[in-house]
Order: sequence, then C-alpha cells, then structure tokens
Amino acid sequence: MAQGTIKGDRAFPRSTERIIALDAARGIALLVACIAHFPVMQFLGEHPQKNMLLLDLLQITKLATPTFIFVSSMVLGYLCGVPRKDGQQFRVRLFDRAIFLATVGHCLMAITLMKAPQNFLTALSRGYVTDTIAYCVIGSLLVLPYTKPLMRVQMGIGLYVISWAGWTLWHPDSSGLMLSKGILLGPDEMGDDIFGFPLLPWFAVYLSGTSIGEWLSRFDGEALALAGKNLAKHSGVVLFVAVMMYGALQVFIKVHHSAGLLELYSRIRVLVSPTIKYPPGPYYLLVFGSMALLLIGSALWKMRETHNERWLRCLQILEQVGRNSFPLFIIHFLIYGPLFVLVVTRTQAMTPARGVLFLLLSLLGIIALGVLCNRFRVNRFLTVGLFAITKQWPILSRSIPITPTRHPIVLNSEIQIDCSSAASGPKSDKAA
Repeated sequence: MAQGTIKGDRAFPRSTERIIALDAARGIALLVACIAHFPVMQFLGEHPQKNMLLLDLLQITKLATPTFIFVSSMVLGYLCGVPRKDGQQFRVRLFDRAIFLATVGHCLMAITLMKAPQNFLTALSRGYVTDTIAYCVIGSLLVLPYTKPLMRVQMGIGLYVISWAGWTLWHPDSSGLMLSKGILLGPDEMGDDIFGFPLLPWFAVYLSGTSIGEWLSRFDGEALALAGKNLAKHSGVVLFVAVMMYGALQVFIKVHHSAGLLELYSRIRVLVSPTIKYPPGPYYLLVFGSMALLLIGSALWKMRETHNERWLRCLQILEQVGRNSFPLFIIHFLIYGPLFVLVVTRTQAMTPARGVLFLLLSLLGIIALGVLCNRFRVNRFLTVGLFAITKQWPILSRSIPITPTRHPIVLNSEIQIDCSSAASGPKSDKAA
C-alpha cells in the first residue's frame, strides 16, 4: 500500500503498527502551535478592547503543548507495550531520535529563534519544548522496563506535586541553584525562565501519558476506536467540570467583592488559573490536558469512519503533517520570524484582513511542506547515527533496557522499524 494511504486495514491498525489518529492529533497540535506563535499583534492596530478579546480567544492555543506531550508519550507507551522481535533495535532508534532533538535539534531551534547573529549563544543557552520532549523520551525509556502503567501514573502525580511544591517554596540564592531550579522546576520570582518548559512537571505528565498509550496497546481495530470514544467521553466530562468550576469561582469573586477575598485569590491564582503555563499549573493541566485528551480520543474514535472519503483524506494529510512535526516546527519559526519581517512589517498597510490572509497562507504552506517532507522521507535524516554505531558494536545496545511485554498480542513478522517521528514506530514492508 502506498505511503499515507489509510484505507482498509490501515484505518484499523494492528497493535504493532503506528496509530494514524495519534499522528493526526500531532498534526493538529502543530497547526495550533503555528496559530499561537503567529505575530497577531502586528495587525491589530490601536484597538485595546478588540485586542483583549482576540487574545482571550487565542488562549485556546495553549492546548498545543499538552497535546504534543500526550501524543509523544502515548505513542511511546503504545509501541513499547506490545511484543516485538526487534525491541532492542526499536529502543535504540528512539534513543537516537531523542539525542538528535536534544543536540542538533536544539541548535536548529536556537538558529531559528535568535533575533540577530550575535544573539546565537544566548538562544543556544535556552531550553525549548523539543528539549523537554527529548529528555522525557529518554527518561521514560529508562523507567518503562521496571514499572507498570498504574505505577507510572502514581509516579507522575507524585513527581508533579514535588516539582510544584519545590517551585513554590524553594527560593535559592546562589546562581547555580537558581539555574537548577529554572531547568527542573520553572522560572524564578521575576518570571525569567532559562528553560521554558521545565523538566520535572512535564516529565510527570509524560509518564502518565505512557500509561494511557500502553492501555491503548491492548486494543485493535474497532475496540481501539471504542477505547478512543471512552477516552474522549471521560476527558470531555473532566473538561466541562473544570470550566464550570472556574466560571463559578469567577462569579463568586465578582459577587462577593472584597479586599480580603481578592488578596486570597491573588495568592492561590497560580493553582486555580487555567492560564498559568510556565510552569504548568494544576488547573492549566486539568483544562488543557483534558482538552488534549479529548482531541486525541476523538481522533481515535473517528477512525471508524472509513466510508467517509473526505474525512479519510483530511486524516491522511494531518497524519503526514504530524509525522514531520519537527522539521515543520522549525520551518514555522522561520516563516513567522525573518520572512514575516521581510514581507509584512516593512509594508505600510498592515490590516487585520491581511493578517488573517497571511496566517491562512502560512498554514496552507506548512501543510504542503508536511506532505512533501513525508513524500521524500525527510525524517530519515533526523539521526545522530546511534543505530549504525550499535550495529557495529552490539554490546553498546545491551545497556538500553528492554520493556517486558505484559499481554500477548500476535506479532506480524513483516513489521519493520521506520523512524519517522520523535516516538516513531514500525510500518509494514509495503509502506514507504
């Protein structure tokens, strides 16, 4: 079957194959991230009320990061939760991709985000979401062989509580300890962040995501779609309750307006506000995390609609965008950075209509580039050569632990490894 085709058995993947819906959800998250990073304020002009309304609407784009984290962790948990003859090689490839993201990928991110050549070292010294995902992949690969899904959820909750308490209560004085806090826990009291996506709280979320992915690996075909429906249903309930609780809290504060109440709210705001992302607050994760799982579960559920050709075509395109999320993530910063400055900010007529047009054209361009990247298999170049090295010296791969399988699933002997995303998995020999 040609690459990217999602008819027949591809719409209902075997447990040893990639789940198309997860790649499609990653593609949606990438497009949402593009909208979030679009320099929208350049087009708004002097309209403070309209600006505030638009910025409030753009809060929805905060679901991009939790979706990236959950998709990556669920793919990892799913693919590591099934038996495979090439398990050792598979994990080597995952380590290889993670090391690439943390080294070469980090340098590429610094190049795209530096505002001037002389600022390259400053950009290089910062941490990006790709770094966080890379370290989460490495950490999870080390933890998975020795833990069960429930244990990882418990570890994730405990680690998150510890990281949040540490960020709130720990106030180091020395520069070295402040640097450690910035990397592991979050920004300092002044809001200065060295590592935009601190490792410990996001690793806690990642561990929980691997448990969901391993749970999904127990299902095939229609059962997998029904599992996605249940995931979407429960996530939707959690999201609804969380939004209603936050709305009720805001109404209560407005009705019982007092200095003491406002002071109390200002102290607990980091705990109950869904907009606290740096580091990820409890209510932020509750709202946008459940929103991300609702998106992923819905995509899994809608995989059943194989009779709808338009939906399948849309899913196919989003899958290709999701499979090539890293190179597209780099490209979108170039589009909204240097290209935006050259094409837009030097023109005199900057209107909201032109801003919307530029955004739509940029999204269409990114989708087209995703299809091209998939056709030419650009992801095969995202490697540091670890797999080739371990083939020359097999003893090196033995230091990478193998995840023991916990439930029997028939393994198709034709499945082979293809490293096509940060947590890539196997495809059949007929796939490109």
